[in-house]
Amino acid sequence: MKSNISRLGSVSIIISSFLLFGFVPLTLFPSFFLTAIFSEIVIWKELIVLGTSVCFVFFGRKEHFDKVTLYELSFGCFCWGGLFVSSLIFRDVSLFACFGGSIPYLIFIWCLFVFRQLRREAMLLVYFGLILAIGFVSFGIIYDALTGAFLHIRAGGVYVERAFTAVEEFRRPGFLMSGSTVASLYLSSVTFLAYVGMFKITGLKCRFIIYCVCALAVLSVLVTLGRVGYAGIAVFVVTLSVLSVVLGQWKTFRSITAGGCVVLLIVATALLGNDYVRSSVEVRFKQTFGKGVVSSAADRQRIDAWKNGIIESVRQLPIGAGIGQSQGRLGNSQNVRHFESGVISFFYESGVFFIPYISFVLLQVFKSMFNLISYKEGKAVAVGLISCLFAVSFMVFINPILGEVFFAVYLAYLSNYLSL
Repeated sequence: MKSNISRLGSVSIIISSFLLFGFVPLTLFPSFFLTAIFSEIVIWKELIVLGTSVCFVFFGRKEHFDKVTLYELSFGCFCWGGLFVSSLIFRDVSLFACFGGSIPYLIFIWCLFVFRQLRREAMLLVYFGLILAIGFVSFGIIYDALTGAFLHIRAGGVYVERAFTAVEEFRRPGFLMSGSTVASLYLSSVTFLAYVGMFKITGLKCRFIIYCVCALAVLSVLVTLGRVGYAGIAVFVVTLSVLSVVLGQWKTFRSITAGGCVVLLIVATALLGNDYVRSSVEVRFKQTFGKGVVSSAADRQRIDAWKNGIIESVRQLPIGAGIGQSQGRLGNSQNVRHFESGVISFFYESGVFFIPYISFVLLQVFKSMFNLISYKEGKAVAVGLISCLFAVSFMVFINPILGEVFFAVYLAYLSNYLSL
């Protein structure tokens, strides 16, 4: 199919996609590279989202706006408005904190609208930008693991050593992200998208490149020593394989098997070639699947946090504690709660508004999935989407990342992913 997008437009969309998926997750990027003036710009992620989305629409929009999307957009704004107003009026939440905490929810609605307006060839270019972003971040993680170049981050004029030595004597690399666990979750999530999108790529060379990028990302997940990434990859592979066999998608199953062999070969070669990386991964796996004190203590702490989160969430019904009243594990505020779960944290904040908003998000994903049935290779990609959604939902439940700007963009992209 001949593209109606100019060469300048194609390059602009790919670069914008690279910035969107490659730099928005890098929370520490301003502190490390930019001057003190620019590092104080707290809304730089939002500015990147706005700038890239404008570029997408300018170069790749459809001839007419999708009217159905406008209705869905209105419903999404209604859900957000109820959460915002209830937090502001019925809870002791300041206007600044309320608006700041609600930005990711607004970004999801905005990006959902933007991606829905793009032509198929524009979405394909966004996919290529995603592949470049995965390769860039994966290389940064591996470089950090081998050299420790990003262990010291300049923040507020002072170099602060990051806490990446929790697993015996081994570093836990995170590149420019806020933590190694976040890096593990990010890389595994975007790798699912890259792998599923490969089902609609027919060129053998392009598929091989995607295999190599996925292998690099899997290796990066391993060296972060983040258990959430390990679990997410396992859930994705098992779900995708089972659904492919049960639904008779043998071509998809063969692609999974072939891709898995290539990925395992590259990862195994890399692990065997570096004693430090291999040793750190071995220790982490022993702690994860063994009966050691460290693993048991961490599991108990997480389970206790989930129990406390559910109890506290029920106590805050019907309107919840208010936007911004929960935080990730790296937060240091004494006035907010941490529950080791993005889903529980959102339930704690939103109360009864949890149901319509989550339903709105899931509706977008399943709507795209059902639209695939009439397209060639549609069932294979639909199976991949279900597996991706299941794996990501599992990781979000066991990690507090639901309120991140990047994850809002990720969900919006996932909801329109099948229009590739």
